[in-house]
Amino acid sequence: MSNNPPYDLEEPEDVTKSLMILSERSLQDFLASEPDVYTVDDLKVRYR
Repeated sequence: MSNNPPYDLEEPEDVTKSLMILSERSLQDFLASEPDVYTVDDLKVRYR
């Protein structure tokens, strides 16, 4: 039996970041046509 924990418990940061970028790109066309849920007027705090 291996002493290494299951892969999903120790996912490297580069894999996580890559998956986030991939999902963002694959949804980009879909989300571009969707209306914004929130506007700038909805912000409680605006960073400059």
